[in-house]
Amino acid sequence: MSLTAFLGLLAALVALAIDLALWIIVRNRLHDRGYNADLGNALWITVGATAALILGTCTAACGSCGRFATGRMGGEKY
Repeated sequence: MSLTAFLGLLAALVALAIDLALWIIVRNRLHDRGYNADLGNALWITVGATAALILGTCTAACGSCGRFATGRMGGEKY
């Protein structure tokens, strides 16, 4: 579970970096031609998804590696 959350976080970080890089390139090209461009909602959705995945990865890592993992690893029944 923790590995899956971490892989999702990496994918979101890569998507955010590509999104920011492309936005800066396009904004600069439009600005050079005299147009004005605003930062839309898509980038903020990507930022929110990345923040949620950071939180999810941290909680998944604490759940599988923290003090609560000893009950599952020791064969304790629920």
